[in-house]
Amino acid sequence: MDQILIIDDSPTVCAQLGRWLEDMGYQTSSVPTGSEALESLRHELPDLIILDLELPDIAE
Repeated sequence: MDQILIIDDSPTVCAQLGRWLEDMGYQTSSVPTGSEALESLRHELPDLIILDLELPDIAE
């Protein structure tokens, strides 16, 4: 089954996207910060990443 990582600082966005994707048969996980995303990626590479481009902890 395809694994999707959602990276977004909005809990609402993560929850809604996660539910929608899981209803479509995907496995999802989510993290709220860029640093947590990097840590997650050290342990497991998802098939797809959905990324908020304006995370507060990532410098431009």
